[in-house]
Amino acid sequence: MKFDRISILEEYIEKQGIQGKKNISILVDRSGKIISLAGFSFDIGLVRPLAGSNIGDFHPVFEALFPIDSGPLVLPNVETKPGTYFDIHLLPSEKICWILFEEKTKVIEDIRRDLQQRNEENFSREKRHQDETILNGFIGRLDYLVFKEGLEGEWQAIGEAPAWSHFFIPDHYRLISSSQLCELFPFLETLFQDRNGSAQKKDEISGIWTEQQNGETFHFRAGFMGLSSERLFFIKKLHPQFEANQEMIQVARNQELDLEDWTKAARIAQSLNQTKSQFVSIISHDLRSPFISIISALDFLNEDPDFTSHLAEDHKEFLNYIYDDSKRLLDYLEKLLDWTRLDTGKLNPDIQTVDFSQLMGLTQAQFQQRFEEKSLSFSVDIEPGFELKADPTLFSQVINNLVGNAIKFTPREGSISIWAGKVEGGQQIRIRDNGVGIPPEKMDVLFREYEKYYTYGTEGEKGSGLGLSITKKILDVHNYLIRCESEPQKGAEFIIEL
Repeated sequence: MKFDRISILEEYIEKQGIQGKKNISILVDRSGKIISLAGFSFDIGLVRPLAGSNIGDFHPVFEALFPIDSGPLVLPNVETKPGTYFDIHLLPSEKICWILFEEKTKVIEDIRRDLQQRNEENFSREKRHQDETILNGFIGRLDYLVFKEGLEGEWQAIGEAPAWSHFFIPDHYRLISSSQLCELFPFLETLFQDRNGSAQKKDEISGIWTEQQNGETFHFRAGFMGLSSERLFFIKKLHPQFEANQEMIQVARNQELDLEDWTKAARIAQSLNQTKSQFVSIISHDLRSPFISIISALDFLNEDPDFTSHLAEDHKEFLNYIYDDSKRLLDYLEKLLDWTRLDTGKLNPDIQTVDFSQLMGLTQAQFQQRFEEKSLSFSVDIEPGFELKADPTLFSQVINNLVGNAIKFTPREGSISIWAGKVEGGQQIRIRDNGVGIPPEKMDVLFREYEKYYTYGTEGEKGSGLGLSITKKILDVHNYLIRCESEPQKGAEFIIEL
């Protein structure tokens, strides 16, 4: 009997191709009572399992799984203690169940290390974008004329130019050199010369100078400011009576302090955004395991005729409600986690050549049951040899999100079609349905990450509302574009430009 038990385990390890790796095994009976330990070590979890105790005492993930009535089961990436991860294989036979722990800690650490550089690059790019967005909002209020330094030493005007600037700088000077600025404002020559002599100086503010234009007197102050990896130059018009009133000088100083406060606010906003993303990621990850346990437990209960035969119909209906909502919430958490990983650059694409026909074959097989349930016709027209550069897993999620939405918003006996081929200037993939369509007021916010377009399907199907946001983020990572054409009650067509 002992030989048979070991043979079961060794055959499974060989079949899974994990022989030679660090494996830890526990032998339990079908109820979850520990019979013996094999290759067990203290570093697997916070509690050491003991022969005779229940496996549920070792880790809560087992509480809903025993007594076990299913076939082989794999629980991926279970954290047995902080920073330690295992794939847990459950291999039940007639009277026993092997529990095999396959260590994945190093794999996860390697992935995190490989993604760190990508994360830092995305973070830097996102920070520059956030800084510029916030800056553009403040420029008009503070009455500043602001330029961003280009690669060749020229200055690019950003934000809305204040009204006074048109008296001094022609409108076509959105890109201007340092020498041209000094020609328009000779006072700046000394400031630019000082900057060239001390290029590492982070911020520098000029004195106040006066200009005459059309019989009117203008008073200015200018300066340089560092923002992320960008270098900004600004000119500020001061109050015309500052020379006769010391309070006006204080006003000018207060406006400078406003600019300093804005810089601090931009840094705080960036920090809060990072904290938000980390929080969402942690919450989404930590909630997955309990929902997986709930769904697994409900699967076991629903497949047990001894249990279901004693239930009243309304009790069965309640269990189905719990099961459906648990799966929906798990799907929401998965999408929220994917969205956060994309948002923070922690999802690194593995770009390779993808045969779109093979990818569509997997998608069609996945949704075949749903097509049949709603009596939907589904057609695929792909030009021979159609290929694209993409991460197969991520791009498959894009197609699945769009096809899933089409099914959701297409009534019974409707039609869904996919076309892929060459067009002038590149390639396209088109997913079209003849469903309810999208209201015109929703078209502009369809792909926005902070404005979920959420509604029920034609038969009350529920969704997370994050699918299109995730789709857009995945395509952004691939440098592909997506747009939508739709008319209410005439369907929608999503077009991916490759």
